[in-house]
Amino acid sequence: MSFKQKAAEARRRVHSRRRALVLFAVQVLIILHIVHFYLTGSTVGPLEPSESAAFIRSKEINPGLIFFSGAILFTLIFGRFFCGWGCHILALQDASAWLLKKMHIRARPIRSRALLVVPVLAFFWMFVVPFFGRANDSEIHTKWLTNNFWETFPGPFVSILTLFIAGGYVVFLLGNKAYCRYACPYGAAFGAADSLAVGKITVDNSLCEGCMQCTKNCSSGVLVHDEIKKHGVVVDSNCMKTLDCVAGCPQQALKFEFSAPSIFQPSSGNSSLYPLSWKKEITLILGFLAGFLATYDLFGEIPFLLALGLGLITAYGLYHFIYRRVKLFNSVFKSIFVTFAFLLFFHAASVRFCEFNRDSAFDSTFSARMNYLRGDSFMGGIVESESFSKAKKWATIAQSFSYAGEARNSYVLAWSELAEGNVEQFVKLLERVVELRPKFGEIMFQLGLHYLRVEDVKQAQNWLEAIPFNDSRYKDAQDFLEPLKNSNQ
Repeated sequence: MSFKQKAAEARRRVHSRRRALVLFAVQVLIILHIVHFYLTGSTVGPLEPSESAAFIRSKEINPGLIFFSGAILFTLIFGRFFCGWGCHILALQDASAWLLKKMHIRARPIRSRALLVVPVLAFFWMFVVPFFGRANDSEIHTKWLTNNFWETFPGPFVSILTLFIAGGYVVFLLGNKAYCRYACPYGAAFGAADSLAVGKITVDNSLCEGCMQCTKNCSSGVLVHDEIKKHGVVVDSNCMKTLDCVAGCPQQALKFEFSAPSIFQPSSGNSSLYPLSWKKEITLILGFLAGFLATYDLFGEIPFLLALGLGLITAYGLYHFIYRRVKLFNSVFKSIFVTFAFLLFFHAASVRFCEFNRDSAFDSTFSARMNYLRGDSFMGGIVESESFSKAKKWATIAQSFSYAGEARNSYVLAWSELAEGNVEQFVKLLERVVELRPKFGEIMFQLGLHYLRVEDVKQAQNWLEAIPFNDSRYKDAQDFLEPLKNSNQ
């Protein structure tokens, strides 16, 4: 190894330690934020990009929205630095890659065109689709503090599983930062902003010797040597500005500086290498869809981000079984992977089958349920029909999976009990839904209308007044509350 190479390696190690300390500090700040909540019972709302979706749903301005908006504005100038230096999921991915390297396990990245679409669609689902279900008459409001830190997050077990899948297992199968590249919805926003940013990795061609150390050092999976050869700058929006390539260049030919945005850079062909045929690309996307659709909201517990990670695992498995001719049970890892995947998706298919039959039967009772709430039919008008019986049967079976969507099952069972004349059980089960999903305005609204039917005005008023003002049912509840308040005066 030459003197220049030794010096470059030393610079790269110092730089890697510096970035690791920054990412570690991010983890510490997150922990301190949680500790502050438990010590005081109230704290600043979570600084998570996911919290900004509340503005799309209900015009709520919160710390998460300010944080995400600020990060995007920063990216528009300096490029995708936040992903490389401030993301806690990326920190886990880097730690996993470091651990695998120490164990002499090489994670071979899969370069796929088709999977690049997933983050874009995920962003659309999280931040565009909710807009169409928003209450248009709701007003812009703020929420800076929270006394329920975990209100919008899954439970501890699911949270840990999400971190393990997105931050570890996906790295093991598809390479470092694969979750950022092929799943993260926030990455889609940062990538789009990066293409407009003026902050770029540039090259001094008079110093570059084409040694390809830049690509070797890049932990983002960018073909840096190909980018600088064709464009003179790195234009790939997956460049997370870790600056590993800059620190590790033996000739110090690379640097970070302002340059024309990527969208204005002259194109000279595809700057990334995608060797897969379209047949293989289709296999990957079908595998992803199978895994994602089978697991998203499974048990009423699997969140969106975790389902994206499970979809990537399924895509990997299907691709390797078909094209790499993986022989089952010829290693401990493959045995565990195949067994885990088979049991998970067999169980998922069973649950989905129950849910499909339950919801199909229950949906056919919509008119009967609405007639009762509108007061168009008396209690005797809702009789135990075949549809209610079928819905109850499948909800009971689904409930036997213990944690398999208890809120939805309780809702279906509640109306099935009312159809049989069990009013007390109907109320008890709907109240259980509210316990599982606090501030669920639709259920509160239905409880309020039920108590109006049975002429319990006080209970009806309590439930209608409990509906949050930013809920889509709030205005409907006010229409019923006004006559109640006037009658009490």
